[in-house]
Amino acid sequence: MKIGRDQITEAALALMQEHGLDGLGMRALAERLGVRASALYWHVPSKGGLYALMTGHFYGTAYAQASTAPGPQEWLERLGATFRESLLAYRDSARLCAIAPPAVSDTPEAKEQMTVDLTRFGLTQEQALNAVASVFALTLGWVVYEQSETMHDHLVGMLDFDTAFSAGLQAIVGGLVAAQTA
Repeated sequence: MKIGRDQITEAALALMQEHGLDGLGMRALAERLGVRASALYWHVPSKGGLYALMTGHFYGTAYAQASTAPGPQEWLERLGATFRESLLAYRDSARLCAIAPPAVSDTPEAKEQMTVDLTRFGLTQEQALNAVASVFALTLGWVVYEQSETMHDHLVGMLDFDTAFSAGLQAIVGGLVAAQTA
């Protein structure tokens, strides 16, 4: 059976959903895919590489959804909302994203790809990177709370998660956009 990165990523996400991040192993993943572990290493050099593919799924989903926004505020709000939504769909996803960066480089080309929409709206690349990082940090921290049983149970009686996240995201994005376009 021939496998590719997309199949590996999908199978790894399914395993994480079933067994949690701690239950995700290369042997179990190979078994899920019906291949030997050595076949996985042809596509993914290490568990860190696997994590990078998985986190890339969450970030990539957010960027794809944001790309259709008509302006910087909407773009950043879609980025955060979609990132949160995709993280909430998988157990331990926030913890995964907190420990493993996505499979992208820090080259000028990679930075340009991450910021192309925002620079088209008039932000500099530095402003765009700062705004994206702020939105991802807020969202990731928020989902860590939501996925942590202890924090979730503590906060559930105090606030509505969707409303509170939305208000925080709008406040941060509004401030970022106002500061960058002033």
